[in-house]
Amino acid sequence: VQETSEALLKKHTYWNATDLRIQNQEQVFTFSSTKYKDRQYQVGTLSVKLDAYTRWLVVTVVPVGAFDKRAKESEEAVQGKLCDLKVEVDRRVRETSKLGSLIFIAIVVSSASVGGVLGCKVSQGLSRLSEMMHGLGNLDISRVNKEFDFSKPGQTSCIKDIGA
Repeated sequence: VQETSEALLKKHTYWNATDLRIQNQEQVFTFSSTKYKDRQYQVGTLSVKLDAYTRWLVVTVVPVGAFDKRAKESEEAVQGKLCDLKVEVDRRVRETSKLGSLIFIAIVVSSASVGGVLGCKVSQGLSRLSEMMHGLGNLDISRVNKEFDFSKPGQTSCIKDIGA
């Protein structure tokens, strides 16, 4: 406390210096300890007005780097986690792309297979129908054959009806 008070007076000369009285304005500086030569401290001041006649000077003192070390460690940890997450996201994107490609290929192959099978079945039926149509076209119905003559009432043909 004594060293901090001496450092404040050395920097501002008086306790009621203008810099120390500005309300809601932080003043921050560092000083080296006279008692411990290898230590440095960071001092922060803030003037707080309590009423019309009373003003307090809030002073905080912490060793330099007291919060920086944790902040740096936290930053490094967060950066490490971010790198790990990026690697994981990249890996999942690659896996998803591979899986999507495989699914696309499977759909194309199955569609082609189903199309081929349906095409064969339909073409077999159409081929049979075409053969029957050619056979029907080759029939010579210009001659009158007594077997096909249905012009007389009550007369039946010699050919048996298939549906009967």
